[in-house]
Amino acid sequence: MGFRFIDRFWIAVGVVLALGVLPGSKGKQCVGLGPCMCVFDDGSGTADMTTTGNTDGTAKYADYTALYDSFLYSYNPCYSFTENSCTDAAMCQSDYSQQSWKTGEQSTATWSFDGTNIQVYYSANTDVMRESFITVICDKGYDEPFVEIQGEETEGSAQYYGRITSKCACPDGCHKTTYNSNVEVTLTGGSILLIILFVLISVYLVGGVTYNKYRRQATGIEVLPNSSFWGALPGLVKEGVCFVLGCVRRGGGQKSSYQNI
Repeated sequence: MGFRFIDRFWIAVGVVLALGVLPGSKGKQCVGLGPCMCVFDDGSGTADMTTTGNTDGTAKYADYTALYDSFLYSYNPCYSFTENSCTDAAMCQSDYSQQSWKTGEQSTATWSFDGTNIQVYYSANTDVMRESFITVICDKGYDEPFVEIQGEETEGSAQYYGRITSKCACPDGCHKTTYNSNVEVTLTGGSILLIILFVLISVYLVGGVTYNKYRRQATGIEVLPNSSFWGALPGLVKEGVCFVLGCVRRGGGQKSSYQNI
C-alpha cells in the first residue's frame, strides 16, 4: 500500500522546511541609518563608525597608495570632505599631478551585510558613474581603525574597493548611546516556516491526543495521533536515505521495499 495522505503531508512539510532554511534564504542584515551607522536586524547591536572619520572637512585617511592601480585615494567614514576638485566626498581618487575624481558621496551610503562583514556602497556621478565598495570588518583588537585601499581592481570599471578594520564595526563596539531606530525586524523565510511548522505540530498533537483519548478511549501510546506512522518513521527515514544514496537502484539486484501500486 502506498503512503497515506497524512504521511505524504508531513514529508512535504519537511521538504518545504528544508528548502526554506537552506543557505540562500535571506539572513541577518545591517540596516543603514545614514552614512555613519547601521543596526543589525537581529537585535545584536549597532555598528557605529561615527568616531572613525574627521569632522573638519578633511579626509582622515588621505593619499593612500592603492594595491591594484597607480592612483592615490582618500577616504573619510561618516563625514563629507573636500580635496582638490572632490567636494562633499566620501572617497576621492587622485594622481600625482593633483588631478582628482570623486568616487563616492556620503549621501549615497548604502549598508549591507554578507553574513561575515558589513559593506558600505557609495556612488558619484562625475564624468562617469563611479562606485566605491568599502568592506567594514569587525575586530575588537583595533581601537584605531586600519585602512587598506585596493583601488580599481579592473581597469576601466570605475569600481573601487577598500577595507576598514575597527572595533566600531562590531555590534555596539563604539555605540554608547541608546538609539531608537524603529527598525522593522523582518523574519526570514526559514523562520516563518519554522513558526508555521510548530503551530501545525501543536495543533496536530493536541487535537489528535484529545480525539484519541476522549472519543476513541485510547490509552498509553495509542493516544498519540498516527502512532503507527511515528513508530515506523525511523525505518522510513532509513529507507529514504538509502534511496538517496543509491542503495535502492532500479534494475539492480536488490529488491525495492516499496510495493507497486
